Amino acid sequence: MRTLLFFLFTLTLWAEYPYYYSIEKLPQDIKEHMKQSGSWKQGCPVYLNDLRYLTMTYFSTDEVGREGEMVVHKDVAEEVVEIFKTLYENNFTIESMNLIDDYNASDDLSMVANNTSAFNCRNVPRTTRWSRHSFGKAIDINPVWNPFIDKGVVYPKEAEKYANRSLNHEGMIYKNDVIYKAFISRGWKWGGDWTKSMQDYQHFFKR
Repeated sequence: MRTLLFFLFTLTLWAEYPYYYSIEKLPQDIKEHMKQSGSWKQGCPVYLNDLRYLTMTYFSTDEVGREGEMVVHKDVAEEVVEIFKTLYENNFTIESMNLIDDYNASDDLSMVANNTSAFNCRNVPRTTRWSRHSFGKAIDINPVWNPFIDKGVVYPKEAEKYANRSLNHEGMIYKNDVIYKAFISRGWKWGGDWTKSMQDYQHFFKR
């Protein structure tokens, strides 16, 4: 009976909030927003014309479909919307999906807000190397529920509870789950597979 009720709920959700996406070249207002926030600037390793602006339906914490936005490289745009379609159809919860520019291009502020985002022209922390986010080929998903852990230190600090990966919480990513397989099957890598001293459970990237 419970399975039937869940099935009927899912059908109702899809009927009321069907998955929608769009892929387009960066609109002028988005370009200006990115320049003002600093998520893109002269010297970045990718041109603005090589980036794409996505809108996608996501399954929110209030169990309805909402429209999110994301900027990625044109080479991965099609597969990103396919991946997020899989997430939506499996009711994978996403807290929010806003451009990093809404947080003044601050990775820290976006993480604290548990915001799912992609492009941000910045270095890997404590290095001079470009992050894969700088190429539009990395996505961070629910950073509070899927924290970055470096030698036992949890980032953001608000995510300390979720360093315990045995928790069964909506929006958490586990190895071999639906979200993991959706990315890995398309050639992406997961930061949760890194060494024992460093894991980035929010982070998927493509080389």
